[in-house]
Amino acid sequence: MAWNGGRDGILVNVVAPGFTLTDSRPDIPAFVTDALAAATPTPTPTHRLSTSDDVANLIVFLGSGANGNLTGEVIRDGSAAARAPHIGG
Repeated sequence: MAWNGGRDGILVNVVAPGFTLTDSRPDIPAFVTDALAAATPTPTPTHRLSTSDDVANLIVFLGSGANGNLTGEVIRDGSAAARAPHIGG
């Protein structure tokens, strides 16, 4: 799709979030989220899970005028969980 739309200025990307903390789950204890961040196959560089705001800000950037030429990419969030299709084995 990126190749087909590129000449017309259409940018096509995919956002692949991993474990994401949301307001719908405020009751998850910190020790659980810390364990999830530590258990991702590639430890997160930020040592935390992404929030819904992190994912939303990425999507806003991709759809904004600030993104002039980033296309044809799969962008994984900082939690890196999306990199492993087989977490735990």
